[in-house]
Amino acid sequence: MYIVATAPSATAVAHLPPLPLASLERTNKAKPKPKSQKLTVKRKVGNRNLSVTSVDGNLSIKVAGVPIDQERLEKLGDLVASYLDVEDTEKHTD
Repeated sequence: MYIVATAPSATAVAHLPPLPLASLERTNKAKPKPKSQKLTVKRKVGNRNLSVTSVDGNLSIKVAGVPIDQERLEKLGDLVASYLDVEDTEKHTD
């Protein structure tokens, strides 16, 4: 079996949309984001590892093997909120 390619007819070419011309204007390319600064503090608490990390303003606290109930979790949240409130107050008084 042979496949023969033929050139398109003049009427078929006339119905094709025109191709865009290359532009000499520069387009604004997105500037790369600065690398995120990741800060991590690790502590040994008994036989557990505590890791506190901050990336782009997001705080993460990780401790493996700590079953925690709602009340203790709320106390921990209050402790962090109190710390952040004190830090904000100290920044405004300096």
